[in-house]
Amino acid sequence: MLNRKVSLIIPVYNTVKYLRRCLESAVSQTYENMEIICVDDGSTDGSEKIVDEFAARDGRVIAAHQENRGESNARNTGLRIASGDYIGFMDCDDWIEPDMYECLVRELEEAGADMAIAGFYQEFANDDQVNQSIAVQNEKTVDSKVFDGRQLLRYIYERNSYRAFAYMWNKLYKREIVCNDQSEPFFFDESMKLGGDVLYLAQCALNAKCAVYVDRSFYHYLQRLDSGFHNLDLTKKQDHIRAYRIVLDEFERKHVEPIVLDYVKRMIAYNYSIMAQLAYEQKNRTVLKECQEWMSRYEKEYRELNIDKADWLRRYADILQYTIEGGRTERWKNKGHEYDKVYQQMASKETFYLFGGGDYGKQFLHIMHDEVAIAGFIDNNIAKQGQVIEGRACVSLDQVSLKDKEGIILTISQIGRAEIMKQLEEHGYRKDVDYFSIEEFLSIYYLYKYDKVYFLSVSFLPSTICNLKCRYCLNFNPFAKEFYVRDWDSLKNDVDLFFANVDYIMLFHVSGGEPMLYKHTADLIQYIDEKYGDRIGTLRTVTNGTIVPDDAILEKLSKCRLEITVDDYREAVPQYNAKFDVLLDKLNRYHIKYYINKVESWVDLAPEKTDYSALTEEQLIQHRSECGQTWQELRNGKLYSCNYAAYAAVAGIAGEQDVEESYDLGTHTADKKKELVEFRLGYTEKGYTNFCKKCRGFTTHNTEAMQPAEQVNQCGGHVEDALL
Repeated sequence: MLNRKVSLIIPVYNTVKYLRRCLESAVSQTYENMEIICVDDGSTDGSEKIVDEFAARDGRVIAAHQENRGESNARNTGLRIASGDYIGFMDCDDWIEPDMYECLVRELEEAGADMAIAGFYQEFANDDQVNQSIAVQNEKTVDSKVFDGRQLLRYIYERNSYRAFAYMWNKLYKREIVCNDQSEPFFFDESMKLGGDVLYLAQCALNAKCAVYVDRSFYHYLQRLDSGFHNLDLTKKQDHIRAYRIVLDEFERKHVEPIVLDYVKRMIAYNYSIMAQLAYEQKNRTVLKECQEWMSRYEKEYRELNIDKADWLRRYADILQYTIEGGRTERWKNKGHEYDKVYQQMASKETFYLFGGGDYGKQFLHIMHDEVAIAGFIDNNIAKQGQVIEGRACVSLDQVSLKDKEGIILTISQIGRAEIMKQLEEHGYRKDVDYFSIEEFLSIYYLYKYDKVYFLSVSFLPSTICNLKCRYCLNFNPFAKEFYVRDWDSLKNDVDLFFANVDYIMLFHVSGGEPMLYKHTADLIQYIDEKYGDRIGTLRTVTNGTIVPDDAILEKLSKCRLEITVDDYREAVPQYNAKFDVLLDKLNRYHIKYYINKVESWVDLAPEKTDYSALTEEQLIQHRSECGQTWQELRNGKLYSCNYAAYAAVAGIAGEQDVEESYDLGTHTADKKKELVEFRLGYTEKGYTNFCKKCRGFTTHNTEAMQPAEQVNQCGGHVEDALL
């Protein structure tokens, strides 16, 4: 037997009661050529000291300490350290038999396999005492000890009959199958609080050409009521389900055989039934409804593959019939018909004024000049009044007196909208009767007249990486422990899903962070432009004016129908002034369209000093309604009702986002176009976001002007680390 090294990765967080047993079992392995990588994820209960103790005692133990970033991040830290020929994983409250890795290495090498799988013990603990131990057996016999990757996928996802195959920690992986084509390890999805191992095992299984099964139990899996999977957190359950949905999408893309796809669909249905039960017990009507919709979608697969499980089928049918009476205050009370009367008001107008002679007003005029009559522009900027903009006169509001067949469309951004709406109301004009927002007008007009889904805009955030440290950053980077960085495939999947459901969008905004520091920005923009450019009014990204992209990036961007907003922060960060000029010169040389954005002040949403938690639901709904914020974010197959709430969640300061705060594009169907548009225009069943309790909002009360790009000394994450 070759003496190849095994890297055993153990993420550690606050398990002082169990950790010593775990590490004793690891260092006592009869297979000696091992490195035992213990990644302490910010423990505070003494676990960190135990890790150091074992590292001092046994040279094979590597102690790594980091701030608390979650189990997936800790595993990724371990993968970066690992140098072994084989990779194993272990949870810090579990333990293993002394000869586990000696046996698995021998079986791997004798079979020439990529993955070794063994049985395990299920240990049940109550009050920290193990009171029951069960050796988990497969219900069916494995046909052959050694089998190919196709059969491996069947065993893993059939699951009911082959339970030993379902988990990642009772296995040993050849290094090659946990790496990409460049021999770099692929990593766990850190955005998931639960379910990262589901995705990881799926990737390993797809890469494996041959596997070997060892019909013996080595691994002791401790089930505690307080452990991650067994809590009652609906958000974590949603992550677990999302993982299986991603697996299904990937398997469909890789043309995995249909029976395996059906197995995965059954798992999705099963997990939704579990979450539906929790939602019912917690009186969460919205989550229950969503779960029942997914259960119905995959009911056929669940029934056919559980034909011999009468009790399961009966329980499944019962959950599908659950209802919850009463419930929380709802803002979205007339789904699919919220804008029927608004469209009637729009259709009754013959002529419109555009309030706002800037970017939005010009774009709207370009899009709608053949659809509606535009009398002219209204603008509060005295310098614009009396001017001709795009062939139309620009006047003040006082110079306009609306007739019965005339209306006003607000073609301004969210920041100044609250004051202007107040101004219009003071003149006696009524919202959705006399004046309409640009996003409402575009979406409602095209939906009701042409049955098309037309969005004003969407924010797409691939990464929060940034070289500046702005105190009032609306990505909330100063509060984040690390930068948020998305992988390439998830970006493409989101873009494709978005345009599968949206016919046209006026502004698709690739946001940041500083997009020019994210390695996939140019490829992403090229992908969007090539596939969907004819359905986008303006494809835009932004830069803070302190970064000069290399020529390869600019060459790629120059071939796209792209507009770049160059923020002018030279007063705040004068050390970058020379780069600002070089950037503009390069953009000109590559004929890339841009405009310089210089603002006098920023808005501070002030999450660190705002507390609206004592407000009633009605008051929170009112607070959200008064906020002029209209941007939504596209992320992980969903639209989030407030992009700033979504950013705050990513930064770790908003708490969990409820299902009511998002719209799942993955479950959207053509007969729900009006519901999709209603959500995009601000309707949610809850009527506010959790972040509203910590956010001042873009309201008339939030009048404090902040210095743009004011720098602080500390900001979450390190650019160099995030770029690796």
